[in-house]
Amino acid sequence: MSRLGDKARTYRLPTIINGALTYKTLELDRGRWVAVCFVPKLGVIEADLLDRYATDVELLGATLVLVSMDAGRWPRDSFASLPHVRIPVVGDPLGRLQRLFGGATARSWGRARTFLLDPDGHFRFHLMHSLSERGMGVFMELLRTYQDEEVPA
Repeated sequence: MSRLGDKARTYRLPTIINGALTYKTLELDRGRWVAVCFVPKLGVIEADLLDRYATDVELLGATLVLVSMDAGRWPRDSFASLPHVRIPVVGDPLGRLQRLFGGATARSWGRARTFLLDPDGHFRFHLMHSLSERGMGVFMELLRTYQDEEVPA
């Protein structure tokens, strides 16, 4: 499990971006703030909520990446009902990324675990929050604070 201030280890995992299957690596986002959001379930409601916030995250110069912790739903066909989602959805069927980030250590159904990486790839904060307007609002406030204040890790 990574700690605040540690440099994130690289990964290369299958990812669905705009409905197409590709591979995503952490190096693609170097130089930007990256929020890696582990979600226990990724259905239409959760995808719509997170997709709305993706625009706000992008306006702050950051990238939002989703990791579905529901390994049973990773096959590409399972995401056919979410073709409108612009956010990269990373497949982690073996839980490798969850173990690297510590996302699998304390599952709480209905809650997301979001890790923020600074432009240099260091962990800046970790937040367990609800998948709701309020939970995402807390995340956005923390993102702005870390970007503006350069809060030490």
